[in-house]
Amino acid sequence: MLNTALLRLFAIVALLGPCALQADFLYTVDFNGTNLDSRLYVEGSPQYGARLTGSQLELFKEEGAGGGSGIVNVYSSFYVTGDFSISLVGIPGTGSASAGLGVQSVTTEHYQAMYRTGPAFFWAARCHPEAGCTSQGFADELATNAVLRIRREESVVTSEVDTGEGFVTLLETELEGFDLPIRLKLFLLQEEPGAYPDTYTDAAATFFDNLRFESQGVQGFVPGTYNTIATISSERQICWPTESGRRYQLQWAPRIDAENWLNVGGPFLGDGKEGCFTDLEAAEDARYYRVETVPE
Repeated sequence: MLNTALLRLFAIVALLGPCALQADFLYTVDFNGTNLDSRLYVEGSPQYGARLTGSQLELFKEEGAGGGSGIVNVYSSFYVTGDFSISLVGIPGTGSASAGLGVQSVTTEHYQAMYRTGPAFFWAARCHPEAGCTSQGFADELATNAVLRIRREESVVTSEVDTGEGFVTLLETELEGFDLPIRLKLFLLQEEPGAYPDTYTDAAATFFDNLRFESQGVQGFVPGTYNTIATISSERQICWPTESGRRYQLQWAPRIDAENWLNVGGPFLGDGKEGCFTDLEAAEDARYYRVETVPE
C-alpha cells in the first residue's frame, strides 16, 4: 500500500549522476510495476490510499470512511513552467467514485480539474480566487477507456476528453494566475456530477493508466531512474532491502527538490536482509525520505 498520510516517501538506492534538463520535457508513467514512481507522491488519510494493481494505479477508500473531494491525492513533486500537455486514461471504479486529473498552481489558489464519474459522465471545473468556480460537462453512454487531457498554450488552459473519436473541449480558461508554475494532481472524487450530496460511507475506488506529461519548461524535476523499494509504517519505520557489506544512510528533507538533506541516525551496515529505521524525532509534518549508499 502506498498510503503515506502525512509522510511523503522516496528512496534512491544508487546515486544519480548530473543531467541537464532538456528544453522539451517528456515524462511518462505506465503504472506497470510494484512501486509508484518516486517523482509522484501520495497524500491521504487513514482508510484512504493508493496502490498499483497490475498495470494500473488505483486510488481507494475503505468502507465506512467519509466521502468528498480530493480524499486521495497523487501529486507530482515537480512544477511545470511552460506550455504543457498532460493526458492519462481514466477508468471507472466503484462506489460512485470519479477518476480526476487536475493541475494546481504554486499558490494553490488557482486550479483546473476534470473527472470521469461512472461509465458515462465527464466534467471539468476550475476555481480562481477572484473569478470564482465554474464547471461543465457531458454524458457519453458508449465511452470505454476515455483519455483525459489538460493543456496550456500561452495563457489558455484547456480541459478536454477523447472517448474514441478525437478530443472534445470541456472547458477553457484564460485568467491571471493560470500562467504560474503548476503541478500535476490525480485524485479520487466521490460525489455526483454537479451536486454536493451527503457524505458517502461506502467503499470506493477508481483507476488510472498511461500518464503522459509534456512541457517546454520544468523545475524541481530530478532526472534519472528511481527504485522506490522502501516501505513505511504508520509509526514512521522506513525499511528497505540491503546488500551484505554495503553501508546506507537514511536522510530526510521538507521538499523533494531540497539542496540540503539531513541524516536520520548514523550509517547502517547491510547484511543482505531488510534494513529498518524509525524516525523517532519526526514531528507531525510532511517529510520526504531517501536512502543513499555510503562510500566505504
